[in-house]
Amino acid sequence: RLKGMGGVKQVSVALTTPKGVVTDDSSQIGIRTIIETVNNRGFVATLQGSDSSGGMSPYDHTAAKAKWRRSFFISILFFIPLFVIMLLPHGEYLHDPVIFSGLSQRNLLLFLLSTPVMIIVGRPLYISGIKSLLHRAATMDLLIVLGTRFAYIYSVIDMLLAILHVESNGDPMLFFETGPMLLTFVSLGRYLEHIAKGKTSDALTSLLNHQPKEALVIENGIERRIHIDMLQRGDIVKVVAGSNIPVDGTVTVGEAHVD
Repeated sequence: RLKGMGGVKQVSVALTTPKGVVTDDSSQIGIRTIIETVNNRGFVATLQGSDSSGGMSPYDHTAAKAKWRRSFFISILFFIPLFVIMLLPHGEYLHDPVIFSGLSQRNLLLFLLSTPVMIIVGRPLYISGIKSLLHRAATMDLLIVLGTRFAYIYSVIDMLLAILHVESNGDPMLFFETGPMLLTFVSLGRYLEHIAKGKTSDALTSLLNHQPKEALVIENGIERRIHIDMLQRGDIVKVVAGSNIPVDGTVTVGEAHVD
C-alpha cells in the first residue's frame, strides 16, 4: 500500500523485528501521512526515536558511554598482565617449551591474553573500518584496524612458523601486546569523548526542553494537537497568544509581537 503512494521511494519492513524503513520525498508526502496510512490498515505505527513513542533522545550518550566503558574495562583487564609479561627480559622467564617445540610459555600467554581483546573490543572498530574501506573513505577506525590486525596476524604467523620449525629461532620475539595496547587507549579515548559530549548534550537537551512538544494544527477547519515530530510540509499551525512557536514557518494569517 505504501509503495503506491506518491512520494514514497522505498519501503523495507523486517517481519522478525516489527520495524520498517521508509524512504520518501518530503516535498510530496509527510511522515504523518505515512503513519496514518499504516494505522488505517489495522497496524500500530509510531516514529522511532521520537519522544512521543518513548524513543531515546538523539543527544543521549548514555548507551555509548556504557559501551566504551565496558570495552575499556575488558581491555585493561587483559592488558595489565600482557604489560607485565612484556616487561620481563626476553630469554630469562617463561621461555620453556610448552606442548610444542618452538612455543614458549611467554608467547602462549601473550596469544591467549590478546585474542579476547582483539575479538571483543576490536569488533565494532573493525566493522566500522571495513565499511569505510568499502566506501573508499579512510577513517581513524581503518587506521586502528591496520595497526592492530597487522601486528596480531604477523605474530600468529611467526608463532606458527616457529612451531613448525620453519624458522631457526625457536622462541621468536612476537608483538601480541601491540593490538590490546592500542585498543585499550582507543576505548579509553572514546569513553572520555562521550563523557564530554554528554555534558554538552545535557545543555542542548535543557535548551530543547523549552521547545513545545505539541503543535496546534488546522486541518479542514478542525483544530487538533499533534506531536511536533508529526508535522509535515504544508501544515497550517495555529499559534495562540502567550504560547511558544513550535517550528519554523511562514506567517499566512494574523500578526503578533514575538520575542
